Amino acid sequence: MFLEVIGLEARDVELAAQAGASRIELVSAMDRDGLSPDILTIRECLAVATIPVRIMVRFHNDGFVYDSREIGLMQRFIESVETMNIDGYVIGGLTADGFVDEELIESILKVTAKPLTFHRAIDYSKNQVEAVRVLEAYPQIDCILTSGGISKPIGENIATLLAMQEQSSKRLLAGGGVSREVFANLKKSGITSIHIGSLARIHGKIDEDISITAIEELLSV
Repeated sequence: MFLEVIGLEARDVELAAQAGASRIELVSAMDRDGLSPDILTIRECLAVATIPVRIMVRFHNDGFVYDSREIGLMQRFIESVETMNIDGYVIGGLTADGFVDEELIESILKVTAKPLTFHRAIDYSKNQVEAVRVLEAYPQIDCILTSGGISKPIGENIATLLAMQEQSSKRLLAGGGVSREVFANLKKSGITSIHIGSLARIHGKIDEDISITAIEELLSV
């Protein structure tokens, strides 16, 4: 079982690691679906990290289509933290017509050799399974975070997730609105890499502390 937990601060990193999480996705601004953390927060989190930490590279929540200026901002952000002990980055983008933005990927590959997760931009693509095939051309992208698409909640997308997993050599991280019931169903279906946010926290609320008990219970399901 590979469990990635969303972290917002150093305390989250410590508690998630104590509970047995596999990796942290470090973000800010969950009210905007997760944006890049600031450099001070990154330093604080890495100082206490005993598990890998991947950093979100995303500066707004106004869609997943980025112009050259925005891609340049992503490159400069990565360059500013590249020497830190970061496991990798979480990136993603689409063309205006809804396909994987390969120009964005190529631009990111110019500034880092670290592993990459392609995030839930894939859920907004025209065809998730086809998008997975496109990402196969990029070995540095070793992980895909997806709910299986936006037309249905993740619990109704298990067949799509399994089809995506079958097409990919990469780790398929199922995430996006994962409840305890959905978590159990994903595991039963054979999906053993799962990404959670609120589910890892006290009372299931993203603004509460990480709950060691909640994570331990999920890992025992």
